[in-house]
Amino acid sequence: MVNTQANESRRELNAIYEVSKTLASSLDVSKTFREALNYLLHAFDWRRAFVVLAEPDGYLRGLCAVGLTREESQRLQFKSGEGIVGRVYANGIQVIIPDVHAEPLFLNRTGGGDQSPGVSVAMLVTPIHSDRRTVGVLAVDCVNPDLRRGYGLHIDGASAAPAPQCQRGPRQHAG
Repeated sequence: MVNTQANESRRELNAIYEVSKTLASSLDVSKTFREALNYLLHAFDWRRAFVVLAEPDGYLRGLCAVGLTREESQRLQFKSGEGIVGRVYANGIQVIIPDVHAEPLFLNRTGGGDQSPGVSVAMLVTPIHSDRRTVGVLAVDCVNPDLRRGYGLHIDGASAAPAPQCQRGPRQHAG
């Protein structure tokens, strides 16, 4: 048990280091977030992940996504307060949905909820903060997570921490 906890802690610390290094490597926000999400998907066996940022028109739109098709990524658009993603943005508070199939606020905008019928799919959603305000949302889903350990929570918060980059450079759409 102690050895398992030590290995998990090492894995989480390594992920924090790799994500921080990736996010600091370039001002191309979309590219660096996509690379960081790719690393996290493989390191933690997550299925899909995306980042949406607030636009001047009030909508949250996809910055980058991993594990989604181009068509699914193009559907990453939410109003503040709409569904799980919109509520996390509006409230600025992280949430875990143990099973999206049982959650009425889950919009299934990308169709990801239909990919694993009969299997528990958890959604981990955390706000991205910059200058004391919420500027976007990071969402991850995983199949059959171990929610008793808070699977993914520490990494989600860590990967959303270097968010001042979201304010720099030209915005690129998800893909």
